[in-house]
Amino acid sequence: MKTILIVGANSGVGKGIVQKLSNLDYQLILTGTKFIETENHSSYILNLKDDENIKSFVNQLDKIDGVVLTAGIIEQIPLKFISREALYNLFDINFFGPLLVLKELSKQKKLNQGASIVAISSIAGNKFGSIGNTIYASTKAAFDGAIKCLALELTKQKVRINSIQPGMLDTEMWKAENTTIDSETLNKDALRYPLGYGKPKDVANLVAFLLSEESTYINGSAIVLDGGFSVAY
Repeated sequence: MKTILIVGANSGVGKGIVQKLSNLDYQLILTGTKFIETENHSSYILNLKDDENIKSFVNQLDKIDGVVLTAGIIEQIPLKFISREALYNLFDINFFGPLLVLKELSKQKKLNQGASIVAISSIAGNKFGSIGNTIYASTKAAFDGAIKCLALELTKQKVRINSIQPGMLDTEMWKAENTTIDSETLNKDALRYPLGYGKPKDVANLVAFLLSEESTYINGSAIVLDGGFSVAY
C-alpha cells in the first residue's frame, strides 16, 4: 500500500482529495492548521510558517510515495494596500512553507523512488490576472516556476513533480471567505466558464491520476483545469 502526504487536507479542495484517495489503495498522512478527525489515516497539525515544525514533522515520517500540496490562502489586496506583512503572509503559506516541506522530504530522504508530487496551483498569475489578486497570483506563478526546476533536480531521485492550475472552484470555504461578493455577481462570473465553476472532485480526479502508475511519463507539467475558461478568453 502506497503512502501519500497531503499538506493542507482541511481545505475545501483538500477535503475532496482526501475523499477521493481514501477510496483508493492509499494510506494517507493528513496535515492542516487544525487536527483532522480520521479513523483510517494519520493526522498532524503543521505550521508552514515554522521551519523547525516542518523539519521535526518530516523527521518523524517513514518513507512516502507521494505528496499533494494543497495548502493555500486567498486574500484580495489592491496595490495601494499591499504591505510587507501581507506579502510574507501569503508567500509563507502558498510558497515558502510548501517548498520547505519538499526540501526536508528530499534532504531527509523520505521520498521513495518513483514518488509523485502534485501541487495545486491556479490559473491566476499563470494564465490570467485580476484586480486585487497581485500577491496571490504571484505566489502561484512563483511555485509553478520552481516546479520547472524541481522537475529536473528531483529526477536524480526518480521523483517527478507536476502542478494543477484550476480555474474558479465552487467550494464552501471559498464562499465563506468572499462574503462581499453577492450571488448575482457570482452567477454572472460562472457564465464565463463554458462548463461552469469546477468542483473539488474535478481536482481530486486529476490528482489521483498524477499519483498513479498511469502518469509516470508526466513530469514538470502545469495542467490547466478550468472547464474551457482559458479557451474562451
